[in-house]
Amino acid sequence: MALKRTTEPQCASAKVLTRRPHPSLLRVISRKGKHPGRAYRIKRWDRYEVGMSLLHCRETAGLDHLDVLYYERHGLMALRDMTPEERREALFRWDGDNPTGDGERASSARGEVNVATSDPARHRTRVKPVPEVQTRPPDPGPLPMDKGTSGGKVIATYNALWGASRTARLASALALTNEQLKAVHGDLCRGLTEPGWPYGSASSINPLVVLLGASPGTSPQRGDRNYEARKPFDLPTAGEAHQHVLTYNDPRGFWDKMRTLGRTLLDPEGTIGDDALALFGTMNLSTVANSRASDVQVADRFARWVLHTIRNGLRPRVLVLLGLTTRLKDRALSSLFEEVFTGLDLRKPKREYALEVDPSFAFREWDLEAARCSPLLLVAWPQHSGKPPFVDSTGYMWRAACEQFRTKLSSRDPSLFD
Repeated sequence: MALKRTTEPQCASAKVLTRRPHPSLLRVISRKGKHPGRAYRIKRWDRYEVGMSLLHCRETAGLDHLDVLYYERHGLMALRDMTPEERREALFRWDGDNPTGDGERASSARGEVNVATSDPARHRTRVKPVPEVQTRPPDPGPLPMDKGTSGGKVIATYNALWGASRTARLASALALTNEQLKAVHGDLCRGLTEPGWPYGSASSINPLVVLLGASPGTSPQRGDRNYEARKPFDLPTAGEAHQHVLTYNDPRGFWDKMRTLGRTLLDPEGTIGDDALALFGTMNLSTVANSRASDVQVADRFARWVLHTIRNGLRPRVLVLLGLTTRLKDRALSSLFEEVFTGLDLRKPKREYALEVDPSFAFREWDLEAARCSPLLLVAWPQHSGKPPFVDSTGYMWRAACEQFRTKLSSRDPSLFD
């Protein structure tokens, strides 16, 4: 999925209801306040008016009933239940002038076939019609996950944590209770093959940008006794930067460059300070120290957990692959990436453009989807931060690459990190 939509945005959930609308959709906007002016889903704010129903917003291109629920949760709008007359009219319209039927006409108007009432010769199995009185649908339960993945009820429940807005992600993470945070941690660690959160992987629970490398490298900070012990890292933080991301200073300057990348992408205006790094995380395909990505031994089970955790658990909007170009020539590893990230073909990037400060290197990008169809941009960085052309003493080349990438992102979707 492209980061910049070329058509009207669709509702976050399926646009076509196959059953009569649930009562929760039969509510109407009764009050619309004043928007603070930025973030808080401002993009479609002006499209909503008092009197619109959630059902209308759900089924209309360019609107999204989840926007309205978000506004209500933040006190920007108020909702009321429909009156009996409004309810009957809404259901009558939805049923296609058949208020007591099973919605066949409404379905056919949407280009669907209702197998319950259509010609039985065309369908081997007849489906029981939907009853007139609709009960509350059962809880869908955990997200459908593959073996060894993170995800589940907790991540499905706290969806606000994984929106596109910097402000919303930070505020939602800070609002978690200790019990909720513990549940999110348990969900992220499900299927983990290591004892504790993997060494070298420092992140928040809901980063907008994640950097994925081969291993933690061989450049420990002076006095870092854990470099040899390889004890588990602290669990992902909520609403604040991971201390390793925030303070670690290795001799080769790797973490300085990661902080530069995070701040350039997430705080180009320089207004949110260290909060930018609360939306940045790093993961590795291995916990073993190695200075050459091509020599890193990647365990399939652990790598699978890492990739699924990024896609379905952390849910970033941008995933940066650092120093993995050669490593991904290994067919087993590239196949694993293409299995986890549906639609990915590593041999065919969606976009490729030269690094301006050294055109012999290039960015390569793929537009993908993370959990719940949220957009994910996968970008292969031109070169590892510890190799030419990024080894100049001033750090200019690295900063220039970060600025170029941010400019490209902003030109395609200015609201990506609102």
